Amino acid sequence: MAPPPPGAEPPSPRRAGLLGLLTSPVVMLSGIMLCVVATAILLASVGGAVAGQKERNLQATQTTVAEIDLQFQLGMADLEQARYALAAERFRWILERVPDYPGAAEGLAEAERLQSQAGTPQATLIPGSAENPDELFAEAQAFYDQQDWPNAIARLQQLQALDPRYREVEVKEMLYEALSTLGLAYIRGDRIEEGLVLLDQAEEIRPLDDLTEGERYLVTLYITGRSYWDLNWPIVIENFQAIYELAPEYRDVAQKLWEARVHYAGQLEALGAYCDAAAQYEAALDLREDSVIQEKYDQAAEACANPTPIPTATPLTALTRTPAPTPSPTSSGGIP
Repeated sequence: MAPPPPGAEPPSPRRAGLLGLLTSPVVMLSGIMLCVVATAILLASVGGAVAGQKERNLQATQTTVAEIDLQFQLGMADLEQARYALAAERFRWILERVPDYPGAAEGLAEAERLQSQAGTPQATLIPGSAENPDELFAEAQAFYDQQDWPNAIARLQQLQALDPRYREVEVKEMLYEALSTLGLAYIRGDRIEEGLVLLDQAEEIRPLDDLTEGERYLVTLYITGRSYWDLNWPIVIENFQAIYELAPEYRDVAQKLWEARVHYAGQLEALGAYCDAAAQYEAALDLREDSVIQEKYDQAAEACANPTPIPTATPLTALTRTPAPTPSPTSSGGIP
């Protein structure tokens, strides 16, 4: 075997052992039929794969220290102004990216404590009584200044319906800010679908900034993976793996990716695709060591290396045709 090229990282012992098994001629020949089943499962995932992953999506998730610092300052301001739910979402967002960010864990604990004491009823939309654009805009401006985003959005949209040309640029900018801010708060919490709708509406006004686009991309991958849970493990793994490579601390993606690989490995193993099952168990072990999964990996790798021979059909014994007896000669055509 040729030595690895300079600078190449040697494979782990577990990976090297499995590669050796997979490249064995015996395994390659006897495993063809087993791989057919696994290939059919993998092809089923193509229809649900996430498409159009642009470079901008990847860059958008690389938040800077300045952005994280800004979110922390805004979270502290939200605490002081009794916006506990929004403060909690900001601190959670910070901890997903920098788990040891100074003060973020304490801020989250304080926000959750105050939120629990105060209660968090759903935002109440205050019905408008104004009938002309000036009054509607004044009401919208007041809600906007108070960061009462649901009422600001409702009033601004009411104003647009009444007079689309009224202070058009200013109204659109205020509406964009309200929609994108509330949308981010929702997708950072547990109102993901509502948040995505708000962000879509904001994007109709103008393109989302890189930070917001990046978060929308991550949460879209997350809910796609979650929606296919127990239905199609390759789709689940593809989506959660994409998140993990960009933001490994995002929500519970590391745990869900580990569970998905273990479930998929068990499915492959039940179908007799031991080599593919071993690869999934190995990927799970790369995420987190576990003695039970290590044992399952060892068993699948052993079955991959020593597959049960496929019995060959025994050919039937060739039938020998017995010639018909030759008639005895008769005398002058008479019947004996």
